[in-house]
Amino acid sequence: MKIIPALFLSQGKAVSRYKGDVEHRTILSHSPVAVARQFLQQGADTIHLVNLDDDDGAQNTALAYEIAALSGQSCAVQYASRFENLEEIQACLDAGIARISLTQYTESLLAPALAEFGPDKIWFTIISRRESVDGFKDLDVFDYGQKIGRSGVQHIIANDKQAEGTDHPNYDVVERLLIVTQAHIYAFGGVTKHEHLALLQKTGAAGVLISPALLDGTLNLKECMARFTT
Repeated sequence: MKIIPALFLSQGKAVSRYKGDVEHRTILSHSPVAVARQFLQQGADTIHLVNLDDDDGAQNTALAYEIAALSGQSCAVQYASRFENLEEIQACLDAGIARISLTQYTESLLAPALAEFGPDKIWFTIISRRESVDGFKDLDVFDYGQKIGRSGVQHIIANDKQAEGTDHPNYDVVERLLIVTQAHIYAFGGVTKHEHLALLQKTGAAGVLISPALLDGTLNLKECMARFTT
C-alpha cells in the first residue's frame, strides 16, 4: 500500500479543515515548501497537493510548481485543482507536475484529458460526504464511482469530507468502490493512527493520503512508509 503525504493549500499556506468546512480551516504551516522538503527528507516518493482556492489559486499553483522543482525526479508531485481547460493541465505538466487529479466539478475534462495525457497522468478524486457525492446530494458515490471507473480512469482517490479533521476514515467507501470499479482506490481523510492504516490495508486500498496528522506530529511519514508500504 502506498503512503502519500498530502497538503491542502490556501492563500499560499498549508491548512487543515474540519469536515470540509471552509469556515473551519486551521493554518498548519506558513511554508508548504518547507513541509514538502521535510517529506522528501523522510523518503516520500509522491506528494499530493490540493488547491482550495478555486477562484484565486494562482499562488497555490505557483507553490505546486516550486514543490515539483524541489522534488525533481525522486518524487512525483500530484496536483488537484478546478482546472478549466486542457491548456491549464498541460501547463502544470510542463512545469514538472507528474499527475493531475480531476473531480466531479471538472468531470467534463475527464474524457479529453485521458485521451490527451493518458491514465498515468490523469487521476480522479471523488469528493463525497459519506455515501453522497459532494455538491450532488442525490448522486450515490458508488453509482458515480462505477461510472468514473468505466471512463478509463485507473486511479481514484476517495476523499470523504466528513472524515476530514476527524480520527475515523471511511472504510466502507473504499471497500465498496473496490467492488464496483477495477481502478486502484486511494483513501483520503481521517487517518490519524497506525490502526487506521492497518485496516485500510486490509480493505485492499492501493494507497492512503495523509494530511494534518503528518504536520502536527501525530504520525511520522518515515515510520508509516516503513510499516505499511507494499
